Amino acid sequence: MLSVCELSLTVSDRLLWQGLNLEVHVGERVAVTGLSGSGKRLFLQALARRDPLQGGDVQLDGRPQGQWLISAYRSRVRYLPQRPGLGTGLVADALRRPFTLKVHAGHP
Repeated sequence: MLSVCELSLTVSDRLLWQGLNLEVHVGERVAVTGLSGSGKRLFLQALARRDPLQGGDVQLDGRPQGQWLISAYRSRVRYLPQRPGLGTGLVADALRRPFTLKVHAGHP
């Protein structure tokens, strides 16, 4: 389970969000919606450990985000940009590419 507790974010003295709480259980999917500039991308990047947390806590399976090796954490929590660059080749090739990374060696 991914657990988010009391996250907050301020950018240039502007509070984007505070007191953000969320639990995502195995098999669940969540949509993040909001106005342009409301911090959706920054929230998702913080969940994926691409940006530091300013306030609050994120845990994966009961362990704080910072206790995970980044490679192990990111093998389970990913940030996918809204407009990804697929490069050349087929879409199927782009979808298979992450599973060729070392962190997935030996996993189905």
